Amino acid sequence: MNRLVDRTIRWLRDALSPKQNAGGDNPPRVLPAQPGSSARPHRQIAADVEITDLETGVSRRLTLGEPGEQQLEPGDRGWSVGEPGSGAQIEIDEDLHGFKLGIFPASNHLILGGRVAPGSQLPVIARGHEGSWSGEPPDTGKGTLYFRFDHLALRIGRHAIQLTIVFPD
Repeated sequence: MNRLVDRTIRWLRDALSPKQNAGGDNPPRVLPAQPGSSARPHRQIAADVEITDLETGVSRRLTLGEPGEQQLEPGDRGWSVGEPGSGAQIEIDEDLHGFKLGIFPASNHLILGGRVAPGSQLPVIARGHEGSWSGEPPDTGKGTLYFRFDHLALRIGRHAIQLTIVFPD
């Protein structure tokens, strides 16, 4: 089933790409939602990410391609967050064992979402605004995490993550 979905997505990307539609107005490229999902299609996007260790002040920058399937809910597409060596797109030196986290673009905001294993200790999660951090600890009672941080900086433990959405031409 996943191979069929992947082929369909590739076919739609090719059909909507500017190379295939060179004769007229180029519509924005759109990725379809997963079949059977209530998720809406979205334009192709990428992200520039700055990760800062708040203890040392050391920053690094990443450029991420379009969000990938995170398999939290059918059709959810985001950038994975994990420990070093986890293979996540955004790796931070925090104890994230027992978490499956991702940053998900929504209509006009960003969400840190994921699954939390029972008994896992959640690091500090907050949103940054004008030099301070705020936000109630996310509820993880049902094994899921949802934290809306709009386009503010996101704090996970001792790391600040500033993500800027990029819409390719």
